[in-house]
Parts: sequence; C-alpha cells; structure tokens
Amino acid sequence: MIIPERLLTGVSCSPGNESAEVEMLEIGADMCDVPTAKDVRALAGDRGITLIASPVITHRRTDARYKRMTSPPPEHAAVGHFERSRWTDEAWEETDKLARAVDAQAAVLQTPPSFKPTADHATRLENFVAHAMRPGLALAWEWAPGSWPLAKALELCERVGALPVLDPTEHTIPESEFAYVRFRGGKSGRKVLDDDDLKTAALALRDRPGWAIFSNAKAEQDARRFAEMI
Repeated sequence: MIIPERLLTGVSCSPGNESAEVEMLEIGADMCDVPTAKDVRALAGDRGITLIASPVITHRRTDARYKRMTSPPPEHAAVGHFERSRWTDEAWEETDKLARAVDAQAAVLQTPPSFKPTADHATRLENFVAHAMRPGLALAWEWAPGSWPLAKALELCERVGALPVLDPTEHTIPESEFAYVRFRGGKSGRKVLDDDDLKTAALALRDRPGWAIFSNAKAEQDARRFAEMI
C-alpha cells in the first residue's frame, strides 16, 4: 500500500460511472454491494483509490440500500452502527480484501444521522477501528452533518486514530498526519465553489498529505480547478 506524500485530488464515484481526468477516485458512493476488484481497477486505471466501507458496517437494516443488495443480511441480523456480528465482520473482510486487491489507500466509515453522540456509539467506533486498523490503510470517519458536535467528534477521532472527514470550506481541518476532506457543495450539493473558496482551502491544505474528494454537483470541474491551486 502506498500512502500519498501530498494531497491527492479526486471525485466520488462508483463502477459504471465514468470519470474525467482526476488524480484519484473514491469508490463506493451510494453502493449496496462491495464491488469487485476487477470493476474498481477497470474504472480507476492506475489512479489512486480510496473506498467507502460497506453500509452493513455503518447503517441499520432499515437503510434502503439493503433492498438492493444481491444477498442482504436477514431482517434479524445485527448490522450497522459498528455492531460486532458475523455480518459486520464479513462486510469488513470484504471491504478490506478489496482494499488490498486494488491498493486502496484509505477506507471511509460513513455513519448515518441515527449514529448519535452516545458513549455506547463512541465505544463501538473505537472498538471497530482497533479491530480494522492495519499498516498501509488509513481509516477515516465521516459522521452525518449535525449528528455529532464538532468538538466531540474530533476528540473521538484523535482518541481512536481515525481521520475526520470535513468540508474545508466550512471547517478548519485539524492537524494530523494525513487529511481527508470532502467538498460537499453545501446541504444541497449544488453550492457554487468560487475561486476564493478553493484558494482558501488550497492554502490550508497545500503542505498536507492525504485526499481531497469532491462530491458536489460540479465535482470533476472543481477537482481540476483545485488541483491546479495546490
């Protein structure tokens, strides 16, 4: 696994969605099943790759993606919110196997609004990160906007060793070995990112290794603009 020496700029996508010429791709947005290594590598080519972990690990059985899974866990399965069960263990094994096969540099744990700032949830996340962490793969946590107080989420990330995923146009990115940022484009995803937005973020992140992902409406265009500023 190769951890970047500088900030790589890319977009969030899934196999089947072609992408423009960006440095890297974040694979797994809105996906139900863990994709195959063949599909991921066909999409990414020789570009850098990060992955979004299976929703079986992070989302409860009521999430709509379970209905679209090829072989979903049974209704009674203990899934989501970092439950430790055969289903979540298998989901992480599949995610990590894919990460190894495609030389993914990071895995993102995206939690839903129902993953609240409780002591139980914090302990589950901490235990999961301790179980999943390995050399060569960074783990990043992206909580749903507004679901955790920022200070509490950042303290938890620092304690467990996960990278916080924040929008650099909305938050100051805390110091850490690597940065994982997401340009969301506001709540609607359609906020226009002007040159000042991107320049401010570029100045703050220029000397930081890691990953800058664009998930907004003009992701590919903005990613290319931002890459020129870094």
